[in-house]
Amino acid sequence: MGQEERNGIIEDLENDENFMILIIGEGQKPNWQLPREVINYIRENYEYIGYIDVFSVYEKGIE
Repeated sequence: MGQEERNGIIEDLENDENFMILIIGEGQKPNWQLPREVINYIRENYEYIGYIDVFSVYEKGIE
């Protein structure tokens, strides 16, 4: 996945509101489908609310 695709994913996340997203949890090996840059962006910008199995759950705008 190139830089343009990674930036596109981050831009989509910035433009969306009120969602939950699951990403691979800390200590788990990420696969090629979701670049580390996007994972780090989510961890730094959205609220961690828990985990499901090997996934961390983050939310944006949900109360």
